[in-house]
Amino acid sequence: MMKEIMKRAWTLAKQGVKKFGGKVREYLASSLSIAWEESKAMVNTIVKSWTTSKGAQVEMTYSTSRAVQTRNAMDDLVETIENGLKIESVVLNGESISTWNTNRKYKEHKLSMGVVEFKGKKCKIEIEMPEVISLEVFGPLEKTVVPAKKEETLRCKHCGEFCYGDCQANK
Repeated sequence: MMKEIMKRAWTLAKQGVKKFGGKVREYLASSLSIAWEESKAMVNTIVKSWTTSKGAQVEMTYSTSRAVQTRNAMDDLVETIENGLKIESVVLNGESISTWNTNRKYKEHKLSMGVVEFKGKKCKIEIEMPEVISLEVFGPLEKTVVPAKKEETLRCKHCGEFCYGDCQANK
């Protein structure tokens, strides 16, 4: 953790040098405080374990973050990171799996690891998740889906045609 904060601080300090000139050490103090604030955005590291229906033991470690604004060494707004989730590691039956390409389809209870090397072979891995864990992990990030409005029809309720109120069936 501390190593990442220092790397980020040096990056911010170098950005300050490129933009305004001077020496890196002149920007280091402010860039360290910025990097420290960014690191505090990672609020929780959580481990979830479960057994799939086929008997595989799965352990997933993930971090959640709250909204944070990233600034460079001269306090210019660079980006805003929204609430998010980062899957740190997945262990399947004691074997660690690369998580660089992990995703989950909206409202599906399985993780897709993509094509990864597992036990010396390249394979596509999809891991089923219990609904309870899936909703606990990904639920806060899912936006509420508003059902589409039914298309209002211009057809007459009496004759079923496009009569625009001059229908003989009304009379």
